[in-house]
Amino acid sequence: MAALAMITGHPYAQVRSFFPFVETDGMSYDEYVAYLRLFGYSVDSREQTSAHRRGAEPWPPAPFAPIHLCSITHRAGCKTRHGVVLFADGTVLDPQGPEPKQLSDYYQINRVVGITLNNSARRDLQEAETLSALQEQRCYITRRKVKRSAYAILRAEQKKLLSICRSFRRSFVKHLCRWFDIDPARVFREWRRTGSGLTIDKDDTSAKRL
Repeated sequence: MAALAMITGHPYAQVRSFFPFVETDGMSYDEYVAYLRLFGYSVDSREQTSAHRRGAEPWPPAPFAPIHLCSITHRAGCKTRHGVVLFADGTVLDPQGPEPKQLSDYYQINRVVGITLNNSARRDLQEAETLSALQEQRCYITRRKVKRSAYAILRAEQKKLLSICRSFRRSFVKHLCRWFDIDPARVFREWRRTGSGLTIDKDDTSAKRL
């Protein structure tokens, strides 16, 4: 997120507000590209391939855009990726430190995304730079995760309610059978066998299948 703020010039708090799940789920490539495109940037992504690993093609590539967002790995075995900003002259700015660096200072470069601000988008943003209008489109980025979270909550509540209903049903049947002097085990066996319930006649305590 800090690299996005550096590239776009947006306040960090604004960028952070677009990614409410970053603390638990991190930020994917699709999400930060969606943010850039939302604000009028075009992207050209290049990822390390097997050809690069074999040395058949140079990696990382030479700068090919005015500014780049690079995904890097600090050390071997590290599963966390970090974003740094690469300029056209090869200078790298890392949100974790003030000193300029080079890509060669990092253990591994996973992806390089060239970023350009479209002229038409630049004019549109200058004419309508109101954050409230742009924030209405945040759901484009978060809709999938919000739906997933809401669905998980709904399923948990359904399971909880179903468990309560089953417990209440068994308790109610036991009390009813005790009242009419009927073996509850017989009722539950009938349920399991036929999938139907039983009715109890007050004058005749024998059970009849529904």
